[in-house]
Amino acid sequence: MEGHILGLFVAFLGEERVQGRLQPTPPAAIVSAMRIVRLGVVVALSCLGTVESARAQTQETPPEASATPDAPPATHGDKVFAGVAPASVHAASDSPPPKATDAESDTPEQKDFNPFTLAFGIEGGLGANARIDGGPSGFADKQRFDMALSLGAWAEPNRTWAYGLEYARTGLGGARTPPTPDSVTVAYDLNTLWAKARYFALRELKYRAYAGLGLGLSIEEVRANGTRESSMPFNVPPRVFACSAVSHPTVSLGAAAGVNVDLEQHLAFLFQVEAAAQPITGDVVGDCAVASGAVVNAVARLGFAYKFDAADSFIDDEPARNSAQR
Repeated sequence: MEGHILGLFVAFLGEERVQGRLQPTPPAAIVSAMRIVRLGVVVALSCLGTVESARAQTQETPPEASATPDAPPATHGDKVFAGVAPASVHAASDSPPPKATDAESDTPEQKDFNPFTLAFGIEGGLGANARIDGGPSGFADKQRFDMALSLGAWAEPNRTWAYGLEYARTGLGGARTPPTPDSVTVAYDLNTLWAKARYFALRELKYRAYAGLGLGLSIEEVRANGTRESSMPFNVPPRVFACSAVSHPTVSLGAAAGVNVDLEQHLAFLFQVEAAAQPITGDVVGDCAVASGAVVNAVARLGFAYKFDAADSFIDDEPARNSAQR
């Protein structure tokens, strides 16, 4: 499975990259976004298929028959037991049968993977972003597709809920005016600090599906360059300029759905699709260029999470750990 997933990433990352944020045309950006989504689906299905294959092999394997050595017949009172050692008859009749421990009752798959009681983790993701709204006003050419990355810290007090803080940098594409003496090319980025919560509606041993909500604080970054027509009465060529500015903070709302696949005890793979809205104004930012306006965007993201269990430090009671795992 590792070779298959590695081959998918090499094939995806080995393709030619287009230089410049405003160079790709919308069709090429759509193809890139669809490739990221398709890659996430393929990796998630491969992980789930491996888990199901291991589970099927475990269920089809018959238990090994325990062979007992030949022994002379044993008697207990008026009863005769053939092939059983005399001492074992008396021990079995005088003492209750032993109870199976939790370790003996676990399946091989459960022994190989034991969910954490109180999990903390670091999660990072990379994906493609698409603007659903109309984009900034006053531009002839607009780019609605860009890249998005995120880095966050998450806590899972149980396997049903997770809470996290996340930083996300989302490219909002760009826009340009026609090539005239007074023209401008603008690129937009959104920096957001999120407070998020996830509810895992589907919970299997190694994979879970979730839905989530987020409340964030966003600041838009504007970068522009172009030419400005001179106000001099003589025949003076246009003046070249470049500038950057940031907007005032604004509140962001988001919703997401995704799947979490535990590759091993500490490492998990995530595929997530989320949508967000930011009420950004279309005013000029810092005498540089107009802002992007109200943003409604959708992001498809692939990510990995490294988790560790903090129950050894905070929970000393074994029954409390078992109840927290549920």
